[in-house]
Amino acid sequence: MELVKYDSLNKIPGINFDGRKIFTSKKIELVLISLEPGEKVNKHAVPFDTIFFVSKGKGIVEFENNDISVNENDMIFCDKNLEHGLKNNSEDKFNVLVIKIFE
Repeated sequence: MELVKYDSLNKIPGINFDGRKIFTSKKIELVLISLEPGEKVNKHAVPFDTIFFVSKGKGIVEFENNDISVNENDMIFCDKNLEHGLKNNSEDKFNVLVIKIFE
């Protein structure tokens, strides 16, 4: 068993938002993204399936030409190679746990 404190994790370098890897293995990676009001993760595609779990706040999950409003405790599955992004359009912090599933 290992206790991981979020504040002790290093921010992922080279990105314009607060993202921190919580856990990584051969089959899965957990990243917590914390977006301040107005911040966003630009649309991009990745070669693995992804699950987004909203752990705090509300915002927008963008899929190609479709925006989906999400709230705390909502979860969305994203197929690999589907363009997606995140946007905090609220006045509060928007935290999303990103679960990357590697084949």
